[in-house]
Amino acid sequence: MRAFADGEKICRIGKLIVAADSRNCGVGRALMAAIESYFPSCRKFALFTSEETPNTFHLYTKIGYRTVGKKEMGGTVMLLMEKDNPPPQEQGGSTQL
Repeated sequence: MRAFADGEKICRIGKLIVAADSRNCGVGRALMAAIESYFPSCRKFALFTSEETPNTFHLYTKIGYRTVGKKEMGGTVMLLMEKDNPPPQEQGGSTQL
């Protein structure tokens, strides 16, 4: 798995691979959570996944990613998925006038 933040504060995620005998055990979800927590200042997370891998598509949608585009890469249709990362809410009480 790899990820990097670009100048636009978008974290681009690639190469999430989970061993076959470790799938459907929460490993992918934990890896994605680790990446998202490692890049708290990014305003958005983005990744590509194949249309031919419904299990990974299901994982990404389950954790809040949405399809925003498609691109053909090497004869395979890839889905561009993104997830917004809203800035943390400021601590403290609010005042009412």
